[in-house]
Amino acid sequence: MWKLSRRSLQEFEKLLGDFHRLFSGCRCEGIQTEELLFRSINADPQAPSRAHWQEGGHDDEADIIIRDNGHVIPLQVKSGRERPRGKISLSGHRLGRFSGDVDEMSAYLNRPDAADIILLAYQRVDGEMGRRHIYKVGYLPIEMLRVVPENWLKSVSPKGAVTYRQINQRSIHMRIVERLSWQVWWEVPISLIEWEREMSFG
Repeated sequence: MWKLSRRSLQEFEKLLGDFHRLFSGCRCEGIQTEELLFRSINADPQAPSRAHWQEGGHDDEADIIIRDNGHVIPLQVKSGRERPRGKISLSGHRLGRFSGDVDEMSAYLNRPDAADIILLAYQRVDGEMGRRHIYKVGYLPIEMLRVVPENWLKSVSPKGAVTYRQINQRSIHMRIVERLSWQVWWEVPISLIEWEREMSFG
């Protein structure tokens, strides 16, 4: 999958440092992360890649669009927290448009043009020396998240809300949750992620 250049990583670390000089109490996430990555990609004058990003202007197929030597590469940008047992929890699309049809939701999640993921894992550490914000940049190819349509297990809550669950062939735990507008969630083993760099700010 497409990866950040060394110069872009350096710029991203600088911009995150600038963010935390202004905001010591909170993490950088969501639209903030997308914009910092967008600026970092375009800060490398030697790289053939150019990024396109517009706040609130992209659809749910990609957060950043990369144009690289004539190729158009969609990317998702996701933040997540490391969980116990060596996993990281990520949220995905809301699939309410499919009205609970699990076959249609599976086909959408498995579509061949789905965007790969740039991941920013976060951990806050409060200690005697003060607070530190620790980020790790990693890559998760979308094929890791392919579902097996016939493997969903359906459960129904006492109030009638449906949840579909499965563990795919990469040992990734997946849920599609009706009460969250059929949002998909992944629990990804940290060992499956290609980590690029750790950055710490305090």
